[in-house]
Amino acid sequence: MPETSLEVLREVRQDLRQRLMEAHRRLREEEKALGRLKYQWALARRLRDRANSEEERELWRVQSDVYMGMVMQQEQAIAELQEKITIHRTMLAEVEADIATIEEQGR
Repeated sequence: MPETSLEVLREVRQDLRQRLMEAHRRLREEEKALGRLKYQWALARRLRDRANSEEERELWRVQSDVYMGMVMQQEQAIAELQEKITIHRTMLAEVEADIATIEEQGR
């Protein structure tokens, strides 16, 4: 571990904790948005299946495809947030281990 003051490590720990909390908050929001998009996608598919004409069916097929794309984008955004959370957790654990080591050495 490079020579770093305990104060700096504690600041980094606090920063990582805040980033982690924010990422969790955003993840909850993104998951709710995904749920809404999936429902809208299901509605579009249901309306496509109930369409009375080929023109109407095509309209709802296009809408269904649009929602499918939006769902896929949302799932990708969630996966990226989950990866960010994993990175923050891992870094936080490492900083906490460094802090514990320095505090042990000071005793």
